[in-house]
Amino acid sequence: MKKDLTIILLLAFIVMCGAVLFKSYSKSPAPTLIGQNPGTSVIPEEGEVSLRLGETATFRNLTLTPVSVVEDSRCAEGVQCIQAGRVRVNTEIISGLGMSGMTIEAGKSVTTEAQKITLISVTPYPKAGTAIRSDDYRFVYRVEKRPAGEINPGASTEKCYIGGCSGQICSDQPGMASTCEYREAYACYKTAKCERQASGLCGWTQTAELKMCLQNAN
Repeated sequence: MKKDLTIILLLAFIVMCGAVLFKSYSKSPAPTLIGQNPGTSVIPEEGEVSLRLGETATFRNLTLTPVSVVEDSRCAEGVQCIQAGRVRVNTEIISGLGMSGMTIEAGKSVTTEAQKITLISVTPYPKAGTAIRSDDYRFVYRVEKRPAGEINPGASTEKCYIGGCSGQICSDQPGMASTCEYREAYACYKTAKCERQASGLCGWTQTAELKMCLQNAN
C-alpha cells in the first residue's frame, strides 16, 4: 500500500511539472512581424521584425535568427567618446543559398539570392556603468525583395559554386566563405543540387527531400 502511494505521488509530481513547463512555454509566443496582425497565418515575402537572441523569424523562402552579439562598442550614454562605436550581430540565415552564419552590423545589409536583409536597430542603448544582459537585447531586421535589376541577365549561363565552411552555400561566387560552426542541417546539402534557379540566380533546388531534411534537422 505504501509503495502504491509513493508511485501515485511521483506521477502527480511529474504531471504538475509538465503543466508548469507548458504554461511557461505558452507565454513565449513566436515573434510577430512589425505591422502584421497577431495570429495571421500568411507568410510574407518581406517586412520588419523584432527579435530576441535565439528567436527565429520566418519569411517566404527565408528564416533568420540572431545568435549572438559579436561586438557592442557603442559609446554609452553619459560618456564622451572619440568614436560612436558599433554593434555587430551573428545572424543565422537559411535561404535558397543554403544555411550560413553572417555577421551584420547595425545600419548595414547583407543579401541572399533574392532578399536584402538590413539590421535596422539594436536596443537598448548602453548606459555608463550598466551592462546589457543578453535577454534584454532586441534586434529589428528589415527583409526586402531584391530588385529584378540587380540580377545579372548574363548570369544564367554561368556556373554555380558550392562554398561555405561546411559546403552549405550555393552561389555564383567561387570560394564563398562563412563561419565554421557545425549545424545538423549542413548534412542536408550533401545530396542537394546547387544550380541556376528560375530567377536566374544560383541556389539550392528546393526539393521535397531537402525541405524535409532541413525541417527535421531544425
